[in-house]
Amino acid sequence: MFTTLCALALLTQATPPAPDGAGATPPPWELAKILYLRGDLAKAVDAVLKCQKTAPKKCVPLKKPLVEYQYLASKLDTLTREEAAQLLAFGRQIVPDAPSKVSEPVIARFVTTPFNLAKARVDAGDPDSARGALEAVLAVDPKHAEAKALLKSLSKPKPAKDAGR
Repeated sequence: MFTTLCALALLTQATPPAPDGAGATPPPWELAKILYLRGDLAKAVDAVLKCQKTAPKKCVPLKKPLVEYQYLASKLDTLTREEAAQLLAFGRQIVPDAPSKVSEPVIARFVTTPFNLAKARVDAGDPDSARGALEAVLAVDPKHAEAKALLKSLSKPKPAKDAGR
């Protein structure tokens, strides 16, 4: 028993100190963004509400998009296309480069699935119905580069077949 305690004491003393800043708590506005990305919207809103007096320049701009996002997220199963577009737009105001975990089913339903359907329709030789699906994708996610490119390629006139042969 004594040797175990001595070994434990030696291990504890031999452990190097944590690097500077390791384990430090992020500022409240960054914590709100982290919580948003994880999908913990109630805690994210709470963090912003708590910090709006201490750091208004950083926290106040996050309040409206977080509250609106939280409201729209509460009705994920019944979102319209317009509401899905709003949810994703509010999400980009919170963290421009990454969607929240909560956005994943919305992106799948309103962006990924219709885009894949459009690609399948193009491959099947039905570009007219593909256009509708691509326009639906861009209505929700106007920055979807692949949908823009595919729609643009469908808009190009096809080369005329040589009628003389």
